Amino acid sequence: MIVTTKITGSGHCRGDKWDINLLDNVDIQKVEECYKNDFEGEEHLNEVESHILYGDGGFMDNGPDKVSQRIDKILGCQVVEVEGEEFDINIELAGING
Repeated sequence: MIVTTKITGSGHCRGDKWDINLLDNVDIQKVEECYKNDFEGEEHLNEVESHILYGDGGFMDNGPDKVSQRIDKILGCQVVEVEGEEFDINIELAGING
C-alpha cells in the first residue's frame, strides 16, 4: 500500500533553524518488510520511510521496535511525532494512492 504523507516540523543544527513542510509517498509494505527482514533493503527506503522505520532511533524511547505502532497511527489518521538530534517532525496521512 502506498500512501501520501504530510511532514511538518523543524530542523536545527549549529544555530541554524529551518521549517520542514512537504508531501512524500510512503510504501507501507516496503517499510514493514524491511523491519521483518532485519533491515535488509533499508538503502531503498526514502527519507520519510526511514523515519517511520527507525523512529527516533531510541533517542526518546521511540525506536525501530515501535514501527508497527507508527504505521497504525498513520493509517488511523493520527500524527506520528519523531524527535531526532537535529530535527523534530510530525508525519500524518495525506492520502491513499490507488
